[in-house]
Amino acid sequence: MDGGAVAPNVDGSFTSIWFRQSEVFVAVPGKPERLLGSGCQCWLASGPGGAYAVWLDRKGGDVHALWPALKNGAKTIGSNAQDPSVAGSLDGKGPVFAAWATDDGVEGVALAARK
Repeated sequence: MDGGAVAPNVDGSFTSIWFRQSEVFVAVPGKPERLLGSGCQCWLASGPGGAYAVWLDRKGGDVHALWPALKNGAKTIGSNAQDPSVAGSLDGKGPVFAAWATDDGVEGVALAARK
């Protein structure tokens, strides 16, 4: 598998992310899966307000991110990317940081500050 992750939620449940047939999905137990969009290499972390997801539209393509504070869907946070990842603190209070490889090295962005 080329990506996919599980992250704990503050209520004790979990959120999962995976891709199937070039589409990225997220789900919480007991609720229907939700399509995030086309892509691969998806990862997930917990942070302030819930789950933070990152994925590529294709290898060598754009990095997309979705997090609780976004009101209009996913945001493109990088390009020419491979191997994205996202990490948050163990207590779920932030910070949350996303990073990915490019031909020029490693790039990254903070998605949330510590609350």
